[in-house]
Amino acid sequence: MRIGFIGLGAMGMPIAANYVKAGYQVRVHNRSQGKVQEMVGRGATAGASPADVTADADVVMTCAKDGYKQARVVRRNLPDASAARVQIDCILQKA
Repeated sequence: MRIGFIGLGAMGMPIAANYVKAGYQVRVHNRSQGKVQEMVGRGATAGASPADVTADADVVMTCAKDGYKQARVVRRNLPDASAARVQIDCILQKA
């Protein structure tokens, strides 16, 4: 299974790392390239853009701090995400 993963923050990094550790093919993208390189060191593949990450993914996962940022990522950057079989959005909001 190919997983496209966007958002490697406090929640996204450990989730993506667990998928890599479990043996899935994970392509990642993040605004901060340092986090992308950390995931490449763990066995993920770097995506050049959000669209690149989703291009051939079976599952697309996005992690953002709030629903507004999440909606922006999906609307502006993932026109091809609908081709994935499953799209999972993780939103971290303070209570």
